[in-house]
Amino acid sequence: MKKILVFTLILGFLNLNTLPCFSKTVKVKANTPIEFTVSELKSSADATVGEKVAITIDEDVVVNGVRVFKAGSKGYLYISETQKKAFWGQGGNITVSRGKVYDVHGNSHRIDFTKQYVGKDTTWSVVVASIGLATVILFPLGLFGFVRGKDAKTLTNVPLEAVLLDEFTFSSNI
Repeated sequence: MKKILVFTLILGFLNLNTLPCFSKTVKVKANTPIEFTVSELKSSADATVGEKVAITIDEDVVVNGVRVFKAGSKGYLYISETQKKAFWGQGGNITVSRGKVYDVHGNSHRIDFTKQYVGKDTTWSVVVASIGLATVILFPLGLFGFVRGKDAKTLTNVPLEAVLLDEFTFSSNI
């Protein structure tokens, strides 16, 4: 009887399914920095407010020895403002702000970030108009939209940094 009991206990300890799962719990504070890059090119010509812009986390975010966010994880920002290129050489602009990133378990967390991308203005039309040459030749071009600035575009592969908006508790298996 003792042999059967000992044998059963040994098999129970050797079986990986019966081993308890150890985990470490950490508190991830608000304002924890997260480095990322924009991975999707958007243009002010066709972007709309509320549209998502894809981002990729650049480096692991480790809190007290626990990896919370993995490099290469995806997320997104929202386009909060957009303006197409306009008359008289005004460039377009796109403003991206707040979004979400995903931790190693796939849970989403809000981030705080704001950046404005601005298209180049075509300044020669304004200068020519201010000197008076535009009254005859160039005024109609600027007035009817033949002289416009450049579209604003999101820059990809440029390192940026956002911060977490909310504090949360994270558990990870060791």
